[in-house]
Amino acid sequence: MPTDFSFVHFTDTHIMAGGAWDNGQVDTSASLRRVIETINALEPAPAFAIVGGDLTSPDLLDRGRTLASDEWMPSYRLLREVVGGLRCPAHFLLGNHDDRPAFHRVMGDRTTNLDATQHWSFDHGGCHFVGLDSLVPGEPWGEINGPQLEWLAADLRTHRDQPTLVFVHHHPW
Repeated sequence: MPTDFSFVHFTDTHIMAGGAWDNGQVDTSASLRRVIETINALEPAPAFAIVGGDLTSPDLLDRGRTLASDEWMPSYRLLREVVGGLRCPAHFLLGNHDDRPAFHRVMGDRTTNLDATQHWSFDHGGCHFVGLDSLVPGEPWGEINGPQLEWLAADLRTHRDQPTLVFVHHHPW
């Protein structure tokens, strides 16, 4: 039986170290700091946050070329700093403006396969939460691939008796 709790979901943070979005008019890190201040002031406090992809976007500052993975890392470091202000745990999804190897190097387990998908599941308050990785490197569209679908099917079978919420950055069609 689920227990009472709350969580927050926010997405498309588009953090960019060394620049601002929309012709320099939107400081996404300042905006995210305000969001985190608002979340931290919530009563009761949320149990966790789900951050729904397009975490960083240095690619939007230089659309004329494909960025190397190392060029994404300053933006992930800034994201880590800003999200570090949350008073609750955060679970991340990846979107089309993300770089999987840079994400893993800065935000995750550095011993992991840097190209591994960022999918996860956990239980809280009698509910099951699932996050899927729809990132297709270099493409604006997303997909959930065969191995991840197999993992999802097994995870859902294991938790079939729990209310389940599934999160993914891209639309499911």
